[in-house]
Amino acid sequence: MLIWKFQAPVGEAQLGADLCIRGGSGRVLCCLVLTVTLYIEEGDRPEVREGMLEALRRFEEISGEPLTWAMNPNSGQPEAIGPDGGLANVRRWPADVFERFDFQMLFTGGTAPEEVSPLRFVAVSRAREEGQLSYISCSVPLIWATKYSPEEFTSFVVELCNLVGPSHGYAGLAIVPHVTGFSPESVKPVFDLARRFQGVDIDLPDWHEPFLASSEGIKGVNWITVLGNRWIAALGGATAIQPRLSDAICVFEYRGGVVLQAGKSPALGDKLAGDSLAAYRSVGAALAPVRVKTGLMMRVDSGNGGFDQAEAERWQARFDTVKPR
Repeated sequence: MLIWKFQAPVGEAQLGADLCIRGGSGRVLCCLVLTVTLYIEEGDRPEVREGMLEALRRFEEISGEPLTWAMNPNSGQPEAIGPDGGLANVRRWPADVFERFDFQMLFTGGTAPEEVSPLRFVAVSRAREEGQLSYISCSVPLIWATKYSPEEFTSFVVELCNLVGPSHGYAGLAIVPHVTGFSPESVKPVFDLARRFQGVDIDLPDWHEPFLASSEGIKGVNWITVLGNRWIAALGGATAIQPRLSDAICVFEYRGGVVLQAGKSPALGDKLAGDSLAAYRSVGAALAPVRVKTGLMMRVDSGNGGFDQAEAERWQARFDTVKPR
């Protein structure tokens, strides 16, 4: 039996039946999705790059929908993915692609490459030089939750962790723009949704990564929070962290760290409904010493409706026991 607890907020904050927000022209601006993003140190290691390829294979296997577009690493232009899938597409790339310092895979769904799709897979592999991290980030539309259980999603997250050995990461509900970034029209809908629903993350790994690498911290918490051994040690070890967590937190191990799950199902945290997200706050408080505090990481185009510095800091502190004024 499926036990997802949240109810898709169709009609709220301009969300359509497909849980995407459209602009005046009818073009999709952003989508509410289930996402997982994992940040990796020394991501140029061969085993990490192989793990990324296996992660793509598994993502295609469980996503339920075909990826339709890939970014060609040589031309920098989108190319259609054939019926044999994205991984087969990658295997046809020239061999020297896999030897590059900045190896990248970018895939999305949709009928056209410029279309915002909730189905997406991105992997960026680079050595950790000058404060750089690698990452994988993938998402599926919320209709995925009508076929699979929360346990299956968590198992997929743990599987990805074992494949790429992340330093830290997160998974759960998120709002995402186009896989290549914002359009001016999409900024306000993304941030307005996050303003109302505290359990909905803003997932922009290409934007977050430089701040995470240079600040030596993790982005924050979501329904699922991934914590590598270096951060566990920084918090005083597993025996020091466990007493700070509520009974609602499930802990899963992967090779290199733990996965913390805040409740059996993700929560929207609707401010209008007074949702407290107590389990999220438990994880947030336990990991507070290693969370990045700078608002710059979430400050995005405030002139078009994104967070300014003060609002970015308040949003990052939304799961703190005591919120800043």
